Amino acid sequence: MNSENTRNTVRPAAHAIDYACASLGANVIATHLNRHIDDIPLIVERLKEMGQTQFINLTHRYDEGKIALALYAGDGIVTKIIPSDYFDKSEPVFSIPAITSETLNTEENRYLINTYPWLEPSPENNETVRRMQAIIDDVGMRFQSGDGHPRNIHMMPDLRQTLAGIDSDMYHVNPDGDAATPELQNMWRDYIETMFPIYKTGEIPKQTDETDFRFLSIHDPDTGIASFDASQNEAIIMADNRKPPTRSIWDMFSGPQLDL
Repeated sequence: MNSENTRNTVRPAAHAIDYACASLGANVIATHLNRHIDDIPLIVERLKEMGQTQFINLTHRYDEGKIALALYAGDGIVTKIIPSDYFDKSEPVFSIPAITSETLNTEENRYLINTYPWLEPSPENNETVRRMQAIIDDVGMRFQSGDGHPRNIHMMPDLRQTLAGIDSDMYHVNPDGDAATPELQNMWRDYIETMFPIYKTGEIPKQTDETDFRFLSIHDPDTGIASFDASQNEAIIMADNRKPPTRSIWDMFSGPQLDL
């Protein structure tokens, strides 16, 4: 079996977690689980309750993920197991929010089991990091130490492939910067929910015999969105004459809530 096939092997949940714990070294979640091995069956049972029993490991080395364990659940869904203390609940602009979030309390630890849409990875070069830094500069943010790496930056499926971070805590606010306004944060959420309608339902499909483990995007291809540009008054840039999407006041208070 070649290395590429090994990386894309579909494993039962317990085997996928064991594989990660054996290969991730100083990764925070792997360290937790190696010390508290009795937590693994509890995580597997919660995943089963969510309808997820098989995964492809997305995190194979420590430099691919220092905190969380990322697993591909098929059908365009990524599941992450995250120590709750390391999760930024503020949903910063240019960070992909969780579709759903469940809390699992064990005897000594507290985990979040979050789901996300799969995004196409960005080119792994310094230009990607430079472009992303310029983007977050506009909203008064910098990379956390060690997080300015192309592996943390993926591409949104809009026409211009807007860059976005896949880790909730990869940015920090520059004390002297211009922080993102509530209006801009609302526009980012509108953008995310329009690109990925699954955010509006908050319903993750359960795995079946028909689950597709090819890497695919579950976005709406007919949004007409070209990009998201925080430097513009209307940050959602449309490719045609359609108006940018906005949520009603009711939507802002009645949308899917994260269990934090």
